Amino acid sequence: MTGLVLVLTALVSPFTIVGQTQQYTVATGQYVLDLPSPQWRAVTVSGTDYPRDFRYSDDNGVVRMRLRREVVKNDGVSTTDVAERQRLLDRSARRGYVTGTVEDFKGVFSGTKYSYEYVSAGKPVATVIYYLRVAERAIYRIEFTGSPKMLFDLADQTQSIASSFRLK
Repeated sequence: MTGLVLVLTALVSPFTIVGQTQQYTVATGQYVLDLPSPQWRAVTVSGTDYPRDFRYSDDNGVVRMRLRREVVKNDGVSTTDVAERQRLLDRSARRGYVTGTVEDFKGVFSGTKYSYEYVSAGKPVATVIYYLRVAERAIYRIEFTGSPKMLFDLADQTQSIASSFRLK
């Protein structure tokens, strides 16, 4: 009986999730990140040489993740400066924009996390963006977009993905 309890405990333990983590290396070899669930899939976008977009999908909907590299004018431009610039653009361009937070983020690369909500086609949409400084003038942007409920439910996974991002 004790053996059965141990087996059942192991099966429902959060450590079983670790075994499901998939390492993804971009085809150009520039970066690596860990996808914490098999529901995260790379999406090939026409006009690109390699996938820079990913999707998480389940019965509740879809969350899209985009990775982009930004080059800033000089090394004095912080990730918070980039997030604040994006906040100004979003405020003027997004219908029903509701600002979220701009906060520090710690992972393999430190940076800034910025979140907000807006309305698109009559439905609420949420976005969480991680800006990670990888070099003096290079900042990677990891953007997650989906329904507010899904992003809230996937907060641990989005945080884990951003924390795992590293250059190869």
